[in-house]
Amino acid sequence: TDQRLQEIAARLMRMGVLPRIRYIME
Repeated sequence: TDQRLQEIAARLMRMGVLPRIRYIME
């Protein structure tokens, strides 16, 4: 569900992975 995805996204953001993925996508 979306709730689970949000939880995973929050964890990735905490690890600093999200910004890295954003950089790769750009």
